[in-house]
Amino acid sequence: MEALEIFFLSIAIGLIVHLLVRWSERQKARGAEDASQQSSQTTGESALGSALGEVERELRESLSGESATSRCADDASACASCTDSCSEAERAIRRAPRIVYYDDEELDVLAHRPIESYTDAELAMLREVAETLLETDYEGWLKSLSMRGILLPPEILQLVTR
Repeated sequence: MEALEIFFLSIAIGLIVHLLVRWSERQKARGAEDASQQSSQTTGESALGSALGEVERELRESLSGESATSRCADDASACASCTDSCSEAERAIRRAPRIVYYDDEELDVLAHRPIESYTDAELAMLREVAETLLETDYEGWLKSLSMRGILLPPEILQLVTR
């Protein structure tokens, strides 16, 4: 379970770093147009604080499912350059990984549970899905299980990683 937590933590950190880099690139592009606004930021701390606020807002929106475009239409002062920010947020949401199901929605009952707590019927259900997969689907299925927080017992993992 600890490996799964580390995995999700590394994804979250990567997303934050990516958003900070994108925000920085956007700020540099705006800097050429709005040199007077850039001169008002005198310290790196205020720029970093502003960047973190932008990242936090974008993460909150993507997690809550709030539409950035509708917020901009309602409150144009919510972001510095509404059309740029909103279109960027929409693109980030579209790029977010989606869970692909392999006719295995019933496995969601195993999410976020230790392997030891699986019943014999649940293990049989896992084995059945694993045995009916095409070899070309193994990698995608493992990714899907990981994104859903489902752990595989070693004997079933061996079936799909031979």
